[in-house]
Amino acid sequence: MGIFQRFRKKVDEPVSEKEVFVPLNGTIIALDQVNDPLFADHVLGDGIAIEPSDGVLVSPVDGEITMLFDSKHAILIKSKDGVKIFIHIGIDTVALGGRYFRSLCKLGDRVTKGDKIMEFDCDMIRKEGYELTTPIIISNYNDYEEIEVVAKEQVSRLDLLMKMK
Repeated sequence: MGIFQRFRKKVDEPVSEKEVFVPLNGTIIALDQVNDPLFADHVLGDGIAIEPSDGVLVSPVDGEITMLFDSKHAILIKSKDGVKIFIHIGIDTVALGGRYFRSLCKLGDRVTKGDKIMEFDCDMIRKEGYELTTPIIISNYNDYEEIEVVAKEQVSRLDLLMKMK
């Protein structure tokens, strides 16, 4: 074997798949059906949305909290294998200024898939007139050839949500 053959990737080597799991219980909604053009037009990335059935958000991957809004309505997690997952709870909920949201993590925390990272009061948020549709966006979607949503209509926390190649 030549010295450079050792470093060459084998042609038949399988492409590494990365997985993201469901962070909250609810109903799947296509991203283009979200009532916000930033998400519906894929401006912030590619992904899917969930209409939550309860107010518990868990980490969809093993990784690190790399962004946590002061208003606690949105969070960015970078998985240990490089997937950047942006989770935005509700539509225009930044205007609530953090009311009805309780963060259970802080910037820089390492998280494990399934760790509870946020709680929110669905009833009070809806009572204030906000939709709870929660986009789950792969913000570095350009790093992948394909993002496949594998989850079905009704999902539970930690079901397989998406695969990236």
